[in-house]
Amino acid sequence: MLYYELLPQGHTVTGTVYANQMQKLADAARERRPRQASVHLLHDNARLHVAKETLDKLEKLGWDTIKEIKNVNWLKTFLPP
Repeated sequence: MLYYELLPQGHTVTGTVYANQMQKLADAARERRPRQASVHLLHDNARLHVAKETLDKLEKLGWDTIKEIKNVNWLKTFLPP
């Protein structure tokens, strides 16, 4: 795991909060995996995922988004046994 954050009870995840979390994830990925340049983020069309702040941050970070997984066999290669 590269990064996780638990918000205090009663806090709502907004587009700004989510964009800040993506930046923290990008920083953690850069620190822990400096040779791995590309990021593929599994994303759906949830309201938060298509918010302007989110889309702007994704573009700034240069991350690819995956809308759905049709065949999960490839994903198993990235998961621990």
